[in-house]
Amino acid sequence: MILLLGNCQLQRMDYICKNNGIKCEYIANTHRVDPKFNSDMVFEAIAKADVVIAQPIFNEFSPLNHKVISRIAKNAIFLPYVFIDGIFSLSATEIGSADVLGHKYLSGYAGGEFDRLVVDFQLGLIDFKNQERFQSSLKELERREKAVDCIPISDVISENYKYRRILLTHNHPEKWLMDVMCQRLFQTMDWSYQTYDDSPHYQRVDYMFDAGEVVLSPYDVDRLGLQFASDDQWWTTGRRLLARIWNERGMGAAN
Repeated sequence: MILLLGNCQLQRMDYICKNNGIKCEYIANTHRVDPKFNSDMVFEAIAKADVVIAQPIFNEFSPLNHKVISRIAKNAIFLPYVFIDGIFSLSATEIGSADVLGHKYLSGYAGGEFDRLVVDFQLGLIDFKNQERFQSSLKELERREKAVDCIPISDVISENYKYRRILLTHNHPEKWLMDVMCQRLFQTMDWSYQTYDDSPHYQRVDYMFDAGEVVLSPYDVDRLGLQFASDDQWWTTGRRLLARIWNERGMGAAN
């Protein structure tokens, strides 16, 4: 039995594997994906599997640390968790999520006026440190790939991020990047693979992640030197996210 162990990225890959005739099972590695998550059930599934395809967890206190997986699995294959910050000044995986990446760069506006924040955002005066965030997360991805001998994907991100959109949100890959990840896994496993372009419409949906809410503004494009256009709705989405951050974090309250 082949077991896929990970978050939503491996969950999607499970669908795609089954579309390609691979007999496999998926199990989540976190409560955020499956509220019924139980580490003992995970250990039992790992022990039964002939091959475990997993996203490595580096938290030393996690019961599912990659060293534990390597020790108890008959055969472990690791795929990196794609998490790239900085492409978007603001990014929320789920619509309505209170966890918006980029909020900490607004701390200087706390206790002030919301209108000033909005105007500075519109004029591109807020330093969201796009390059610093992007390079830091890319280096961390590269480090993790090497640490556990993952099937790599950082090289594809590094080579393409300026020329085409690689992400829907900071941790939801675009369909073409997911396609590359699947191709590399299938090649490693010596499985036959049907690409996204060659798949029927009803199977293509399995490559799709939630779009969430992100801001790709003209200022983000300029800071990163991107060779594609910003989102048309960057201002509308951005103002909505700013209002949510402002209200939920109580930024208008006096210090």
